[in-house]
Amino acid sequence: MSELGDLLRDLRGKESLREAAERIGISHTYLSILEKGNDLRSKKPIKPTSDTLKLLSKAYQYPYEILLEKADIIDEDLKLKLEDQHKMKLLKDFESLDEEGQKIITHMIERLKKND
Repeated sequence: MSELGDLLRDLRGKESLREAAERIGISHTYLSILEKGNDLRSKKPIKPTSDTLKLLSKAYQYPYEILLEKADIIDEDLKLKLEDQHKMKLLKDFESLDEEGQKIITHMIERLKKND
């Protein structure tokens, strides 16, 4: 199993391969291969295209950048840049909360830090 395959299987949940594939816009056979992580004929790891990952991202409402990373397509510099963008978005989301919301999030973070 591959990291991407495991993630895709989790994202699909209890939805059938055929239903998910139809919603995504790919064949159920290809989705099955992606979830298994290897081409059954060649036994080589499957490398989906960025277009396929975009379809998966949209259908599963899951970040495209993470799918790129799991598919081993993303390079380290881009990964760091995307992580910085993600952190900035979290900060903006935090700042958009009212004072009570910020207190709740701050309290939750402190509790998580104590559990580490």
